[in-house]
Parts: sequence; structure tokens; C-alpha cells
Amino acid sequence: MRSLMEGAAAGGYEDLIKRCLDVDWPEKHTTDKDDWLWHLTLFLSKAVNDRYINIVQLMLDNGADPNGAHPADVDELNEDGVPAVLEAIRRDDIEIFKLLIEKGTDPYPSEPPACPTAFQECTSQPPISDAKFEIIRFLVNKDCLAVPGTYEFRSLISQSVKGGERVFDLIRQHTGKDIAPHYYDEQKTLCTAARFGEICIMKTYFLQDLTLTLSGNQCILLLAAQSDQNLRAIVERTVCFLLSHGADIDSRNSEIGMTPLLTLCSLKSPTEQTADTATILLEKGANIFTACNNNEFPLVKAAQQD
Repeated sequence: MRSLMEGAAAGGYEDLIKRCLDVDWPEKHTTDKDDWLWHLTLFLSKAVNDRYINIVQLMLDNGADPNGAHPADVDELNEDGVPAVLEAIRRDDIEIFKLLIEKGTDPYPSEPPACPTAFQECTSQPPISDAKFEIIRFLVNKDCLAVPGTYEFRSLISQSVKGGERVFDLIRQHTGKDIAPHYYDEQKTLCTAARFGEICIMKTYFLQDLTLTLSGNQCILLLAAQSDQNLRAIVERTVCFLLSHGADIDSRNSEIGMTPLLTLCSLKSPTEQTADTATILLEKGANIFTACNNNEFPLVKAAQQD
């Protein structure tokens, strides 16, 4: 019967699952109720993976754990141990996600270790889909963005940047806090915005405090312009924006005086994206003869790399 139920869950055969449940097989032939519920939870995880919401509902109604199978158990179904709620997010399944939350799923799963929260999962792979934005809106309405007792609005703001301008605005409105560019965490958030080419978010920070670009963060900001979206046009637009707001293209970091160009030329495993960014900096006027405190020059460092 368990094999039959597993196959039905994997294939989406709702009627067959109902027949298996209606014949009272669990009560008549199962001596260990916990073992049966364990199997139902495995079937639930399988149904979430395959996006069968009616079967998810059936499993929940019959006692399956709404958090899905424990990561150590999922080998039974050849899955990868992702909590059910996160799997629903990855598959952009809003309805299954809402159903799981309404049935008591923990939006802050603790297994496996270092597991992201639902909000972190939604913003982990920018740009986010419309479905993930709706999931975030749902989390906001439920006030389920962060683990209770660990709420820190600046960390939420920083994470929201990865979701783009609309998520950033939504989280700012939800927290009811103004950004404060002079805080270290907020400066990190600005660098994140630069990495993802979020010009509108960057403008929000500069409107709050224009001196931010003139305070020693210039080198970091220009390096952050290596957009994670890997599009040359985004990198160039970001660099131009930073320069237009006062960043010095040949600024040095506070350690050994590395300029953005020299730092890029020093990378041991340069990529095509690295080369594109270096080219953009040169086109915008970066000085190839500016050395760091160790008298190392960009051309020399670049020649030394594989």
C-alpha cells in the first residue's frame, strides 16, 4: 500500500490516494501510527515537488507534517532535502506555499543547518519572478519575514535589495524605518544595490546622504559595480551613476592603496566579466599608471595572472 501511495503521489493520482485512505487501510494494517504519518509526510514532500496541490491538501488533512519530510529522510524519495516550503518557493507555486503556511509550516526552517528563511529564499536568485514577489507580499501581510525575536530591519532592507526596487520599497514601507546611509550595514546595502545594478535603490541612498560616495567607500562601490547579473550594459550604467555622484575612479582602499582597476587586475581567476569591468573603468578614465602602496601597477599585475 505504501508503494502504491508513493506512486500515486508522484503521478498526481488523487482519486487513487483517496481510495487508499477511504478503505481505512492505515487503521487496519498499521501498528505504528507515527510511521504512517512519516510516510504521509514523505508523500507530501513529493507532491510539493511535483506541484500537486490537491494531494498536498490530502496529505495535510490526514496528518502529514506541514514542514515536509526531514532532510535525513528524503532519500526515500530520491529528493535533495529541501524543506517543502522552500521547494514551493523555488517552483514559484504561490498556492501551495500559502496552503503550507496556513497549515502551520515554519517559514524559518532550521533543517538542514544554515537553511534560509522563506524571505531569504525568495530573494536568493535575482531577478525575482512575479510569483516570488507575491509570496513576499504574503509574508509581509503575515509578518513572517524574520524569526521572532531576531528582527533587525536593516538586515531585511539589505536582503530586500536582491529582490529589486519593488521588494525594497515594500520592505521599507513594512518596517516603517528611514534608511540611514551613515550606518555600516546601510553602506553594505548600497554596495549590494551596486552589485545588482539597482540604480533606483542607489538613488534613494544618495538622496539621503550625498557625502556617502566621498567618504572612503568609493573603491568598494566601483568594485561592486561588477554586476551579478553579468550584463555589460548594467555594469556600465552602474559605474556611470557612481561617477556622476562624486566617486573617484582612482580612489584607493584604506589597506594598501589598491584602486578599483588595480584590484580587478590582481584577481587570480579573472573572468570575462572582470575584463569587461576593467575595460569600462579604462574607458571612463581610470589611470593605468596609478600604483598601490607596494608600487604595483595594473598592467604588471594583469600580466602576472594566468
